[in-house]
Amino acid sequence: MNPPPRTAKVWAQVKEYLRERFGYEVVISGVQIPRKHLIEAIIAVRGGQERTIRRWLREFEAFHLIKWISPQVCEVI
Repeated sequence: MNPPPRTAKVWAQVKEYLRERFGYEVVISGVQIPRKHLIEAIIAVRGGQERTIRRWLREFEAFHLIKWISPQVCEVI
C-alpha cells in the first residue's frame, strides 16, 4: 500500500535527516533505527510537539514504512 503524498514527503525528509545526521542508509529494508533517532528526525522535520511525534510514528507504522521490533528499536520495511 502506498502512503499518501504528504506521508511520503515527510518520510523522505525523515530518511534524508537520518542519512545526513546519523549515516543510516534507509533506502534498503531491514535497517534498524533507535526510537530516539527517529524522534529526533521527526522533531527536526515537523516540530517537537508530543502530539506531532505520536502522529507521525503512527502514520509511518500504519503505512508499513516502519515496524517495531522492540519498544526502542524500529526496522525499516
